[in-house]
Amino acid sequence: MGITRVSTTLGNALANQVLLALDSGGGPGFLEIYDGALPSSPDTAIASQTLLATLMLSNPCGFLTGKVLTFYAIATGISVATGVARFGRLYNSSMVAKMDVNVSGIGGGGALVLTNTAIPFGGPVRVESMYVALG
Repeated sequence: MGITRVSTTLGNALANQVLLALDSGGGPGFLEIYDGALPSSPDTAIASQTLLATLMLSNPCGFLTGKVLTFYAIATGISVATGVARFGRLYNSSMVAKMDVNVSGIGGGGALVLTNTAIPFGGPVRVESMYVALG
């Protein structure tokens, strides 16, 4: 895959559009965490992937710094299935999918960093951090 770099002005504008999209809909957005393969886009319906947990975002969901959208703390959730977290899908409060992000454990480099990617049914799901870098 090629490398793309954008100017600070464009990166900030893109990150701001992501922030506005996630905060649209009149309330806080939410994050669903799944096992299975990352879909080709948020417009692709979830098929064989298993929903592991749903967590509420803050409202607003985050803040911008130098082409990066950093999310405010996300409340711990309880899992609804057992699996290994592979990706997260972000929605606005109107339940419109806006973005998919990869998942990793601490130090793994994912956009969504979980305390533990191995999720047991009924166990806590803790987000360490989440960010989106644009450029």
